[in-house]
Amino acid sequence: MRRTIRTFTALLATLAVGASLAYGTSLGSVPARHAPAAAPYAFSYKARANDVRKRARHQLGVFSFRGSGKVGSGSFTGSTHTQNTPKHYAKQSITTSIDGYSFTQVHARKTLKISVTVTASTSEDDCKVGTTGTVTLVDDTAKLKNGQTKDSFAQHYPSGDCPSFEQDVNNRDSAQAEPTHGGPPSGGHWAKVSITPS
Repeated sequence: MRRTIRTFTALLATLAVGASLAYGTSLGSVPARHAPAAAPYAFSYKARANDVRKRARHQLGVFSFRGSGKVGSGSFTGSTHTQNTPKHYAKQSITTSIDGYSFTQVHARKTLKISVTVTASTSEDDCKVGTTGTVTLVDDTAKLKNGQTKDSFAQHYPSGDCPSFEQDVNNRDSAQAEPTHGGPPSGGHWAKVSITPS
């Protein structure tokens, strides 16, 4: 009887681990550049921000972001592009290649973290070719209070070499943007993200 109970307990533990891997963040702790091979995912996104107040001078203006590609099964294809039109500085843009990724999904919320390297820059003084960073995409159909999806885009360069390209955009209403309401296609901040198995 005791052996039967121990066997049943072990079975329950195994099922719990399986459920955690299915719905949790099993790849979340894996650095993007060292993520294991997995089923391919196709992604695409567009985002825009028009910040007019309460930000650093280099973050005021219109900023546009787009990208697409496929990751998984040991390969990475695609690119990302950022176009900055700052209020106080000259127009800038960068293009990046994709070097790796990690993917997590909790219920309907899908998160793709992409390792990127700058391959082209119109302003080497502000963002040098070869600089590495991370683009984080969230595809989430859940709704905010304003009725928009919880999609979001973030771009981060931990070296601090690309300050004008440090951005975090979602569909929330924002008093620092013009207009203040969020969401595509005309909000002061908006992001549209698609992450699908491919």
